[in-house]
Amino acid sequence: MPRLSAWGPAATLVLAVVAAVARPVLAEGAAEPEDPEREAPPAFDVLYATGNWGGLRSALFDFGIEPAASYTAGSWSNLGGGRDTGTRYEGFAFWRVDFDIEKLSRGAWPGAALRVSAQSYHGGKPTEALVGTTFAQATTNWEAEDHVRVYHLFLEQRLFADRLRVQAGQIAADDHFLFSDYGQLFVNGIFGDNTSFAQSPNAPVYPVAAPGVYAELRVTEAWLARVGVYTGDVGEDETDNHGFEWSLGGSEGVSVFAEIEARASPFGLPSKWKLGAFRNTGEKTEFKSGSTTDGEHAFYTLLDQALLVDARGTTRLAAYFRAQWGPKDDRNVIKWIFDGGINVFEPLPGRRYDAFGVAFSRVDFGSDYQDSRRRDGDDVTGSSWVVEVTYSIAVTPWLVLQPDFQYFLDPHESRTDAVVVGGRAIVQF
Repeated sequence: MPRLSAWGPAATLVLAVVAAVARPVLAEGAAEPEDPEREAPPAFDVLYATGNWGGLRSALFDFGIEPAASYTAGSWSNLGGGRDTGTRYEGFAFWRVDFDIEKLSRGAWPGAALRVSAQSYHGGKPTEALVGTTFAQATTNWEAEDHVRVYHLFLEQRLFADRLRVQAGQIAADDHFLFSDYGQLFVNGIFGDNTSFAQSPNAPVYPVAAPGVYAELRVTEAWLARVGVYTGDVGEDETDNHGFEWSLGGSEGVSVFAEIEARASPFGLPSKWKLGAFRNTGEKTEFKSGSTTDGEHAFYTLLDQALLVDARGTTRLAAYFRAQWGPKDDRNVIKWIFDGGINVFEPLPGRRYDAFGVAFSRVDFGSDYQDSRRRDGDDVTGSSWVVEVTYSIAVTPWLVLQPDFQYFLDPHESRTDAVVVGGRAIVQF
């Protein structure tokens, strides 16, 4: 990938403002709506750069087929510290087709839908090459090996007046678990997809999905429960993995996720509180002894809280906080993760769909893992921090620009604080 020239930092800052990226509004790893269904037809002429395709797009929607695509372009420069100064570029393409089986079957199969999606990442890896820190705090949440990969391939069934939702097929667990509404504004992976699950080779989270079953029950208007069971052998993030390198059974066992969610509106301010757990039943190698042990697990909690709501009922100021804990030092890479942030919506007059945010994260690594790395001659840090400041600019309904600043304190591998600037531009087609 290109290295930073004498004018690289300035060029990156210009790119961050003029051609920086928009944030996909997805529940799949953070880019599009999670549910295949829509209650009303979208305004295709304004939502997508390619418009309504001469009426074809709305006709397909009415029939029960909704295609969509997006492309993200970004540039990230380390201005000092870390592993190396320089610039890396990224590109991420996402394609999706939702099939409303209820519409397609003329009502013969109510509540059914099918989702098929694919993705392609190409470009540099600024976290590894420039910053030198853990993938859990990846500079960009799309960072992965270069690939073209089938991602989602699942059937969804809604039952009992939509109180129960079940998905079966190839699924990503981070579509549903440990998801913060207000963490999605930020670019660094720790605030969205690359949570502690990303450090487990047995978790089906971006950039790989795997076969599983997911169920969500709306117990009351205020309480929801979720559970997901997936194969433990999800496949590696490798260039030649096109989405089907997973396998069933064997020593990797299964991965189980469970979560409860409570919704409330104290003082008229909407909030969501979540408590969850992750368990893998496969064989693990202990860092200290090298012997095989049974499984790994982790626990988490998070709070999404609106802090200010205007007369329209629209949230103008919100915050979130999340904590994750891996209790087994002998096998968990990460012991603790704490992260939180503030979102300011419509930060400037007349910029109703813009958002400004500040967030932080701290990762504490397990002591046995640290010792094993140091025995191998790697002088890693015991903890690392990230602070991010970002601004999402809604240029049109289908184009968002997002300049971004990140400061890395005590990066895990390089041990030298790093300053990263850059940005993204995303187009919805």
